[in-house]
Amino acid sequence: MVFRKRPNPPPPPPSPPPPWWRERVDAARALVRGHVRNDSIERRIDEIEEALLEADCDQQRASTALASLNPDVVAAELKTALRNQGPSDDDSPQVVALRARYETIHQLHDVVDSLVERTHTTFADLDAFAARAVSTSFGAGGAAPASAALNSAFADLHADLDALAEAHRIVDRHDR
Repeated sequence: MVFRKRPNPPPPPPSPPPPWWRERVDAARALVRGHVRNDSIERRIDEIEEALLEADCDQQRASTALASLNPDVVAAELKTALRNQGPSDDDSPQVVALRARYETIHQLHDVVDSLVERTHTTFADLDAFAARAVSTSFGAGGAAPASAALNSAFADLHADLDALAEAHRIVDRHDR
């Protein structure tokens, strides 16, 4: 009887580095946990974190798609086709197709830009939300104004979540 040594399975791949914004979300969470005992506020921060993760993935997917579409080559092809066409001629089917491709690529570029902008807006709203939650816990400025400020920050975060979800749907549509 011969015993054979089984090869060791390959080690698991290294885990990806945390997103660049993780520290900022963790700081807001720590601030809230240190001063406020409210599960709904922590759940809202968790929802924001999930939306940011999706937005980060969407941005990476859209950026990868943009790179593979070669926007510079597409622009050059369109310019060449327009130069080859007479100035008074109607657009040829080739120019129409190239222009549609060019515009679609720029729409996807706009989606990436809006995701970046929305992410930065969300951070500002998250910071304001955490600060207002802490301020409310101390009763700063009276209970009614503090509660109204927290509700306003909560509404801003809700709008951010809706905008990130809409951007996710747009990126998914472009992926198909």
